Amino acid sequence: MPLRAGKWAVMVNLRTDKGRSFLRAAAVAITAYFFTAGTATALPIGFGRNQADLDYAEITGQDFIVYFDRDTPEEGRFTFAALNAARPHLERWFGVKRARPLPVIMSAVTANASFANFITDALEIQTMGQVADGGGTRALVWHEYTHNMMYRHMDNIFGPPGAILHLPWMPVWFIEGLAETTSASVGSDFQSSVERIHALTGKWPSYDRMHSLYGSDFSTRGYAAAGAFVQWILKTRGADRLPAMLERFRSRSMPWWWPWAAIPGNGFMPMDDSLATLSSGGPAPADANTPNGDLFGRRLYDEYTAATTKYHRGGVTRSLTTSDATKAGALLMSGNLLSAMRDGHYQDPVTQNGWLTEITPAKDDAGADQTNPLARTGRQGKYLQTWRLQETGDHLVWMEQEKNVSRFCHRPQSGNTPAQCPLVAQFPETIDWLGMGKAPTGSHEAGVFLVRRKHGMTSDRDAILHWSPSRPDAPPVPVKGLVTSARAVSMVQDGEDLVMLASGRNHRWLIRYSGKDGACRGMSRIEDLPVLMESHPEGNTIAFWVPGGYVARKFRPGDLAKVFPPGPCRRIDQPTSPLLEAVRASTRGRPPVSFAEAIKLASAEDAEPKAKSDSAGEPTTEAPADDKAQVRPAGWRPRSVLAFPWIGADDALGPQLGVVSVPLMDHMQNETVRATFLVGVNSRFPNTDVRVISNRFLPTLSVAVFRQQTYNGIIAEQPGSDLYDLSYLDEKGVRLDTDTSWDWSKDGSASVVELQTGIKRSELKPYLGPERATTGVLTEISAGLARSTRYSWRRLVVSQGVSGRLAPGGLNKTFDYNALAAQAGASFDPGILKSRLGFGIEGARTRGKARRELQEVYRPLKTFVPGSGGGLQQNSFPFTGEGWLFAGRYGDSQARVKADWTLPLVEDFEKLLWIFYVDRLDFTAFLNYGGAWRGSAPPAGRLVGAHGYNLDLQLDNKGVRFNVGGGIGQVFSKPLESYLTLGFDALF
Repeated sequence: MPLRAGKWAVMVNLRTDKGRSFLRAAAVAITAYFFTAGTATALPIGFGRNQADLDYAEITGQDFIVYFDRDTPEEGRFTFAALNAARPHLERWFGVKRARPLPVIMSAVTANASFANFITDALEIQTMGQVADGGGTRALVWHEYTHNMMYRHMDNIFGPPGAILHLPWMPVWFIEGLAETTSASVGSDFQSSVERIHALTGKWPSYDRMHSLYGSDFSTRGYAAAGAFVQWILKTRGADRLPAMLERFRSRSMPWWWPWAAIPGNGFMPMDDSLATLSSGGPAPADANTPNGDLFGRRLYDEYTAATTKYHRGGVTRSLTTSDATKAGALLMSGNLLSAMRDGHYQDPVTQNGWLTEITPAKDDAGADQTNPLARTGRQGKYLQTWRLQETGDHLVWMEQEKNVSRFCHRPQSGNTPAQCPLVAQFPETIDWLGMGKAPTGSHEAGVFLVRRKHGMTSDRDAILHWSPSRPDAPPVPVKGLVTSARAVSMVQDGEDLVMLASGRNHRWLIRYSGKDGACRGMSRIEDLPVLMESHPEGNTIAFWVPGGYVARKFRPGDLAKVFPPGPCRRIDQPTSPLLEAVRASTRGRPPVSFAEAIKLASAEDAEPKAKSDSAGEPTTEAPADDKAQVRPAGWRPRSVLAFPWIGADDALGPQLGVVSVPLMDHMQNETVRATFLVGVNSRFPNTDVRVISNRFLPTLSVAVFRQQTYNGIIAEQPGSDLYDLSYLDEKGVRLDTDTSWDWSKDGSASVVELQTGIKRSELKPYLGPERATTGVLTEISAGLARSTRYSWRRLVVSQGVSGRLAPGGLNKTFDYNALAAQAGASFDPGILKSRLGFGIEGARTRGKARRELQEVYRPLKTFVPGSGGGLQQNSFPFTGEGWLFAGRYGDSQARVKADWTLPLVEDFEKLLWIFYVDRLDFTAFLNYGGAWRGSAPPAGRLVGAHGYNLDLQLDNKGVRFNVGGGIGQVFSKPLESYLTLGFDALF
């Protein structure tokens, strides 16, 4: 999974030559990236919330400690059993063993990406979306556990966090591809189908594109493609050589190899050298990395695509999504179609021309709720999520999940009748929507088909149910005779028959059942990748995945049997994975299988026909669920996490060197001690910060003891003098902060509100600049309230905020002041070339009898000032000109109105530059008008306007985003100036 993105700042000396300042800042930023070590600041790092009202329990074993919501003990037991079942196989395949139990922290109330955190050496599993995961939490946990086992080869003197030295050099397609090879978390049928369609269409993703899988519509396709590619490498080159290959990679990615790898065109990269070793079984061959940059990974990818294309094109005779007829008639949908069709509010799924339209996605790209289905259902619940809202006759029906409980619910569309949920399942059982149609038991009324899935360790079992609106409060009834050994995906009505879309090992199938008795009447294996089906009065529509998105094709009643002629009924194996096959072998008493043998078992074709009718039969023998493992209240277990070299520049005189460390953190990442000690290379100033953060309660608490340089504005060298100098203070003290956030949806909008409060007591002494700066002991109280709202039409985001600081005279001898600031802004998509428009207004004022020198400051263009608490994210550095864009105006008050327009000139370069994927080129134009002034009203002529135009190149490495670029601009009536831009998001 991608590295979690939080903000981290490196700082540079602005007193150096302007032309060199950017290069120096870039060097500091790149160096800091390689030395970045993140810590958890939530429960855990990606959950986005504190523990507060959640009560946790644990299951403890020799190798794992699983922490889970006390309300979901079945999830905890299942995860514990899944990890123990996989452990001996992954230890054998990777050639490593853990030295201490692996902490696994689970959240049943969030659905973000799960994460194998190599910094904290823990798995962070989010299960709110488990209904969509065909293997329950099994495949998800195995995927993340595979990451953790691979990281063990990266351990060094810094422990698990030392992996940051090596991972920038490992391509993301190998990181995720290896985890997908073992777990197939996207489904082996999906992975195989994506590979097959790439081969049939010839539309393979480029090798460069495979280096960026996170945060885009390419993610799902990329995971499947990476899994298929790495599986091919291990199958053809020797899976049992994997441990040696990973050890060589660790050796070749040590810091002393970095200068050699950084030389353009020398053809050496640590991963390519290691892949060549895997291929030969010994030292890298001489031609592994040729001087012309023909790296070995690229050569392997070319071999893979050529071999796979030849294989699939030699055996396939039919492909709907590549046929001329479908190209002419199918509608290419956006990349959000899958989530829209599964999770959206269906207005009218088919237009008069027969193609799927009018589908409003339930979630936008950022994951915000767009349709707010709860407003129509009348349901409430702090941890409740709904999907598949559908009008059925006089009823509104939908699916919902709350922690580990899934439900099918309905209510009349009119009146105030409360919602009823006639079908409820608790994990390890889940329920999901299949489609609409008449039950095969004689009912003439269309209802809803549902699947109740029992998740097991080595197999799942589906039961097909039918709900009738004529008996709305009656539980859905099992469909007699209608069973499947495959995994049910969708179901539609086709004339008098029912047709189910089901997942097998490597393909998806259409299975036809009699509308009279539910007997299997035939089945067809599909070479394409159908993702779902929908019934409508004119027939049925199937959505197919294609490399460019999704296509939808309409079929009139009876056409499905013509286009997909049914063959004999047969048993179909469910999607699988090498780990699943290895666990199955163990439960059947077979000797342990090698990685190569497990890959071979998992990639085998669907079984030969075994019976005249499809039968689910009995589930295979389950791996022991370890029912004897005791569930107890979660214990508090402290541990040290990291001590890591650090480079920064929060120093007015130059860069700093030192150590960032987390000497103490509990397993659940609720309490964290973070300690940073940096010494200025030139100033010898000891910048120290030790803080304790607790996410156990609401609000989140943070207590810090610190000593830092603090920017203090400008002061006249002598009273009445026109010469001014920068002022810095030596500040040391203690600070207490609280942070609380709420989110909710209402009337088609999703809002997040955050409240922050703080109190600081510190001693201020002159450090740099005029000695007559106001100093003394300062007690300051602060608070801030911010709100951000995203509206349902997906184009508008509105934000507001207000903050204040108070240093009352009753608590201070030297200071007596107050400061208040407010801002409001909006950004929206105008529907033109995927651009974004933003508008904003902000203002601040400081008043009081005894104020600090630094009060309010206005700069036409954002810049970095050491000691100001700012960072280098999306920052600007002067290059040529007189510096008017960066000049600060100081006063008691300041205000600004601003507008900006960002246009992606190139949306995806599909180009790899060294270890960075060149993602996007943005053009940005901005205009702002404002200033700072003394007194209660702005005097004429004190306000200034500025405009500018930027080009920014967006780069990516493992989900860490970089931007580098430049621009021109001017303060009105002043000469044009040029500037450089630099920024990145990282872990800390």
